[in-house]
Amino acid sequence: MPGAWKPRIRVLETQVVQDPGSEGLLLLDPEGLFEDPVFVPQGLLPVVASFTGEQDLAQISVRLGKQFGQEVPLDFLQQVATDLEARLCIEGETVEAARKQKLAEFEALEARPAIHSGSNGYPEEPKACREALDVLLGAPRSPRNGVPLLGLVAPHIDIERGCEGYREAYSSLRQHPPSDLYVLFGTSHNGGRTSLIPFRKPFETPLGRVPTDRGFLEDFLRELGPEGGLQSSLDEEILHLREHSLEFQVLFLKKVLGDHPFQIVPLLTGVLPDDPASDPAITRQLEVLEKLSRAYAGRVSFVAGADMSHLGPWFGDPDPVDAELLGNLESLDRGSLDFLLQGRAAEFHVHVQAEDNPRRICGAAPMFYVAELSRRMDPACQIELLHYGQAVAEDGSQVVSHASLLLHGRD
Repeated sequence: MPGAWKPRIRVLETQVVQDPGSEGLLLLDPEGLFEDPVFVPQGLLPVVASFTGEQDLAQISVRLGKQFGQEVPLDFLQQVATDLEARLCIEGETVEAARKQKLAEFEALEARPAIHSGSNGYPEEPKACREALDVLLGAPRSPRNGVPLLGLVAPHIDIERGCEGYREAYSSLRQHPPSDLYVLFGTSHNGGRTSLIPFRKPFETPLGRVPTDRGFLEDFLRELGPEGGLQSSLDEEILHLREHSLEFQVLFLKKVLGDHPFQIVPLLTGVLPDDPASDPAITRQLEVLEKLSRAYAGRVSFVAGADMSHLGPWFGDPDPVDAELLGNLESLDRGSLDFLLQGRAAEFHVHVQAEDNPRRICGAAPMFYVAELSRRMDPACQIELLHYGQAVAEDGSQVVSHASLLLHGRD
C-alpha cells in the first residue's frame, strides 16, 4: 500500500537559499551519488523533514493536516517522496544500487583522482598549478639542516582562503630534510564507523602521482589486531574519494618535495572518544604506529590536514559574524592550542570536545594523532605555532579558523 511507505531522507549536506522568490534548501550529497544539488522549496521543507523513516505516508498526512489545518493529500506526499527517491535522496533500493555501482567504480580505479583540482587556488592544468603554488609558497627559506621534522599541522580549508596557513606550514616543511614516508591524518567530513580509515590507492595530483605505502598499511592493520578497533572495508575506504582534507596535503607535499622519492600512508579520522588517552583502542593504534615508524628504513614524519572552528549563520548560528565574535573566537582557539604547544595532546582533545564541541572544531582528531605520535617519537619534541588564521565571509555568514604548527626535534 502506498500509504504504508516510511520514506527516510539520506544524510545530506544542506545549504540555505534566500534568493527572493526562491527560498528553500539545497541538498548536497557528500557520498557523491548525485552531483547537482537538489532544491527543496521552503513550502516543502515540513514535508521533507517528516521523511525520517519513523512514520508512514498515511501518518504523515494526518499529522501535517492537523499541523497546518488543511488536508495534505496522500498522493501529493507520495509524489514528493517518489521524486526524491529518483533523485537519490531517499534511502532504499535505488540508493543501494547507486552505492553498489559507486563502490564498483571506486574499486576499479587505479589511483584516487585529484577530485578537487579546479577549485579556488588549485588549478587543474599542471603548469598553471605549479605556477600558482610557486607564488603561494614564495622564495625558499633558509634550511634548518639536520633538524628532523617530526610533524606538521596544516589547514584543509580551500587553498585560496587558507593560503597563508598553507604557506607557513609547507614553507617550514621545506626548510627541513625531506622524509621518505609521510603518515597523513585528515578529517573525514562524511563520518565513518571507526577512529581511523586507511586508504591503499595512490593519489593523483596535477604534478604527478604520489604512491601509498601499502606494505606499511598492511603491517599496521595486521599488528593492530581486533583490539585496535578498526575495520578495513571498501565502503569505509571510499570515504577518501571525495574528501579534501588529505588531497590538499598530498598536493603540497608533491610540490615541495619535487623529485625526492617519498610515499604516504593516508588515514582519515572518524569518531574518537572525548578522552582518547584513556581509550585502549587508540592507545594500541599509537603503539603500533610508533613501532612501525621506528622500524621504517627511512625518515618518517606525520602530517595533519585540520581546520578549527566553524561559526556563523551558515553553520546554524543565529547571529552574524562580527569583530567581537572574531576576537572571542581567537582567544578561545588559542587557549585550545596552548595544550598542544605544551605537549598535552590528549588534554587538547578533551578541551575541544567539552560541552559537545560548541565551536565545531573539525580537526581535533588529526591534530591529536600528529602531536601524540611526534612526542612519542621524540619526547623532546618542540612545537611551534606558525600561523593562526580566520577565513571570514564578507557577508558575515561564516568564519572558519585554522592553525599551522611545526613539530620538530631540537636544533
